[in-house]
Amino acid sequence: MLKTKAIDIPLAITILFVLLFGLLMLASASFSLSYKNFGHNYYYLKHQIFFGVISGLIFLFIGFKTPYEFWKKIAPAAFIFSLILMLLVFLPHIGQEIRGAKRWLEIGGISFQPSELLKLTMVIYMAALFANKNWQANSFLRGFVPFATITGIISLLLIFQPDVGTLIILASTATVVYFLAGGKILHLLLLLGIGSLAFWGLVHNEPYRLNRILAFLNPNIDPQGISYQISRSIIFIGSGKLLGSGIGSDPLQYERLPEAMGDSIFAVIGHELGFFGAMAVVLAFLFIGLRGLNIAKNTTETFGRLVAAGITTFICLQAFVNIGAISGFLPLTGVPLPFMSYGGSALMVALFSVGILLNISSSQKSLKNAEV
Repeated sequence: MLKTKAIDIPLAITILFVLLFGLLMLASASFSLSYKNFGHNYYYLKHQIFFGVISGLIFLFIGFKTPYEFWKKIAPAAFIFSLILMLLVFLPHIGQEIRGAKRWLEIGGISFQPSELLKLTMVIYMAALFANKNWQANSFLRGFVPFATITGIISLLLIFQPDVGTLIILASTATVVYFLAGGKILHLLLLLGIGSLAFWGLVHNEPYRLNRILAFLNPNIDPQGISYQISRSIIFIGSGKLLGSGIGSDPLQYERLPEAMGDSIFAVIGHELGFFGAMAVVLAFLFIGLRGLNIAKNTTETFGRLVAAGITTFICLQAFVNIGAISGFLPLTGVPLPFMSYGGSALMVALFSVGILLNISSSQKSLKNAEV
């Protein structure tokens, strides 16, 4: 077993920058709403620090200090556990329904979103599966069928919640892991065809999904209705111009921006810090992506390589889908901005994932040092 000796300093610093930057923006975005709902200005910030940052950093430390090969041993159990949690959201008194969506579990007054944990456990399970010589990604029966089965089960659970945004992230991440494991292009094209038909059906069966497409195609189609969030987000980003209006310049205005603390926090960044501030966030996630893929490239062991690629994919894909949607380049999906949007379970799992990624990177450095 490889010994962990050194942390990936550039990646760790970038994650810390995005995390602290996110807390600063959350403080500004939640200032007015926090006082309105709880009587003091920093309730949401304190909640995020306690339930997201502190617990997340503990899990990051665990992920970094635990040899990544350990997760391969418990991959099936962890994945099944995540699926059970996904099923529990449909049970009364345990599952929590918010705005018609059953995506949360509430235990002891604490809410948790199982699909966040599923992102990580799915990557680990698929990596463990295709690292096993008994399963071959380029085989139809021993590669594509297991991959399609895993993706299909996850898709059904997310459709019934419903959470199409997370479905897109998970299905895309699974596809990347499958492809890097040696999956055939022909098999991927088959899945793409099935997925396209399923997506068409999902859009046409639910009016709100069709409305999101229409709002994306024309943000001005109904500024006070179906395109309200996207039109407000674009206005807020545009009003920041190059340098922004300044941090905390007018916290009351975010009551007019839907999901200012959540999905729309990138609009807050663009408004307060302008084009340069928004680009700093984009470049930070781009660096995280390149660094993560470089870790995967330099990892010779199959399981570690696939886990590194999978973690990097779901973090960065989610970031760019969120940024693209809030900027008007993609339809709204409802996925949060990693490390920055309000949400303890999302932040905790993201930091845990980064810890595992840092361990994979450190293990490769230790191996190179041992060879010298």
